[in-house]
Order: sequence, then C-alpha cells, then structure tokens
Amino acid sequence: MTFGETIRHLREARGMTLRNVAELLAVSIPYVHDVETGKRSPFADDKRERVYDALELDAGQRAELEFLRIVALGKLDISGLGGDAVRRLIAFRDELRMEESS
Repeated sequence: MTFGETIRHLREARGMTLRNVAELLAVSIPYVHDVETGKRSPFADDKRERVYDALELDAGQRAELEFLRIVALGKLDISGLGGDAVRRLIAFRDELRMEESS
C-alpha cells in the first residue's frame, strides 16, 4: 500500500470524509484526493502531523507512514528488494508496533 492509499484507508476506517480532512488542513478536497491517489506528493510536515493526530495514529503507524512517504518522494527505491528484505522490513515494523503496545 502507498502513503496515500494508507491515509485513505485509515481516514475511511475512522469515518472521516475528504471534506473533514480538507477543512482540517485548510486545503481543497481535490488536493486531499490527489495526495490519496498519488497524484500529489505526501502532505508537508505541518499538515501531515495534523492528519496523523486527527487519525489518532500510534507511533508504529506513524513510522510506517513515514517510511511510505520517503518511498513516495523517491528518496528510497524498494523496487529491487527481494523477499527477504521485504520480510525484514515488515518484521521491523511489527517490532515497532509491539514496543508501542507494551
């Protein structure tokens, strides 16, 4: 899942609309839609933190989204990673989630 797809999934799971997020960030609905569909870069720092807070994300979820943001910005290319590398990334993510819940 991409940064935008994850934001959309979390937003919908919490019953928030595109309008809710747009109003929170003082941006247009198409702007939020474009971020969610990958037509725009992920939200800037201040907007991203407000979205994370509104979605009530824990540290593990924030870390996962930050990883996806870095990938979306082209600062990390994971296309050539083999299965082992992906499994290690997922294991690391799961460890972060376990530490957060304890």
